[in-house]
Amino acid sequence: MVLLSKILPATSLKAVSATAVAVNALAASYCIPKKEDRLYDLVGSIGFLSSLGVSLCYPAIRAKLLGLPPVALPNPLHLSAQSLIATTFVAFWSARLGIFLCKRSFQSGTDSRFENITPYPGKFAVAFAGQAMWNIAAAWPVYAINAIPAHVAIPAMGVVEMAGVAVMLSSLYMEHVADAQKTRWRNEKTDGKHKEPFIKSGLWAYSRHPNYAAEVSTWIGVSLLTMRTLASVPSVYPAYFGAVAFASPLFEYLLIRYVSGVSMQEKISDEKFAKADENTLNAWKEYKEKVPVFFPTGRHL
Repeated sequence: MVLLSKILPATSLKAVSATAVAVNALAASYCIPKKEDRLYDLVGSIGFLSSLGVSLCYPAIRAKLLGLPPVALPNPLHLSAQSLIATTFVAFWSARLGIFLCKRSFQSGTDSRFENITPYPGKFAVAFAGQAMWNIAAAWPVYAINAIPAHVAIPAMGVVEMAGVAVMLSSLYMEHVADAQKTRWRNEKTDGKHKEPFIKSGLWAYSRHPNYAAEVSTWIGVSLLTMRTLASVPSVYPAYFGAVAFASPLFEYLLIRYVSGVSMQEKISDEKFAKADENTLNAWKEYKEKVPVFFPTGRHL
């Protein structure tokens, strides 16, 4: 029991980090030797879902394992509105995204993002380590409000929180629409209904990556929903935690824009169209010149 007390994390936030790392490490131990990249995004979803569960239930789990006085599991009806909304939303968002991407990978037989990663165990391990970091950093404001003890008073839902919910829901809808439009475009191309080399209709006429833009906006909404709560519990967190909530969308933006999403996919497209006919290459260059990466307000954002 003494050894267990030293091994188990002392706080919920530390336990969340350990959970995300453990989920991705376990998956990596299976996927890397088998060069299996189709499960990668599903593992990311499991990382979010398990971390959310731990953020809510860890005090009860820790007390049970260490033989301490029992701590009741959280009653969903007694959670704060911010905690209930944020947890439910992130759980749904991560499950939808993971299932969608995993299904797509199995249908195509592989994940094109990993063409130059899967064959190399070191690179593949780094990808899983990065995903564990993503599980921790992206949703940390949600884990943080879930870890606030039930007896601590928090602000009621206000205009800022409602704005956050509106941003979350509209971003989720935009991400779904962007994914649906590209899926339909791919299916129609497979069926021979068009020969377009890349999608440039619907939301994709206004952003080269509207799905990623929506994903970043999602976390802006989560930060708006949680910021006042995190800034208003001095007995639990310092006041600056409210501002630090926006580290979540900033991390998401930097990750997608410069590491895992845009940079990888556009490199693949650049290499692909460089080998295509001149008309296709020029059309791709024109699309990149006229259509912004993320948001219509800025070409290079």
